[in-house]
Amino acid sequence: MIIKALEFYKNGEMKESFAMGGSMSKDEINEEKIYPASLQNYLIDTGNEVILVDTGLPVETPDFKKDLIKKFTLVKKLLILLKL
Repeated sequence: MIIKALEFYKNGEMKESFAMGGSMSKDEINEEKIYPASLQNYLIDTGNEVILVDTGLPVETPDFKKDLIKKFTLVKKLLILLKL
């Protein structure tokens, strides 16, 4: 079985409160701390079939603009060509 990550967006950012997913109390979260973010789909080749695990974000979605107010921003959409 082969599993490949297909990077869909890169150069994104997320605030600590989004990155930690509620695992920290509000007192522990630093809203000024920013983490890098990306979005990927996954391709799974079982040998008998190929399965695309889609993130659900349509390819027609326009590019995001960097916004310091949002908790999560994806900046650069990538064109992906994959040869198996």
